[in-house]
Amino acid sequence: AMAALVELSAVFLDRGVAKWEAPNRDQGFLYFFASLEHLGFAPWRFHARARAQEILEACGAHRSDKSTAALLKLASQEPLAHAILRENLKHFGARPEKWMETLRSMLWEIPGWAGMFHRMEVHTSEAPPDTRVRVADFCA
Repeated sequence: AMAALVELSAVFLDRGVAKWEAPNRDQGFLYFFASLEHLGFAPWRFHARARAQEILEACGAHRSDKSTAALLKLASQEPLAHAILRENLKHFGARPEKWMETLRSMLWEIPGWAGMFHRMEVHTSEAPPDTRVRVADFCA
């Protein structure tokens, strides 16, 4: 899973060297990542495909229905990536006072990538053209 995340991050942040151009980079990494999930066919990825569909719906890409009501409610109160992070941290049983430590430990599994997302978010001239780079999207 981490190898796939690294490969997709490389394509998303690419400045013209990758073999293919990431679609929807202007929508951010979370949207880009979710938009690719439907391309898979492994049955055990059913939950991931359902969550990706909810993310796309919350971003306004597709019709909305009852399955995304909770996510849409959270997204209306805070950025979608933050809502997803909060939901995941609660699901994994992390106590709120340990959320930052939990995120840091997860990011240590893929060194350098959060730093690159952060740098391109802060120094937008270094980001690929027409690309919305947010470290929160990467973490979510």
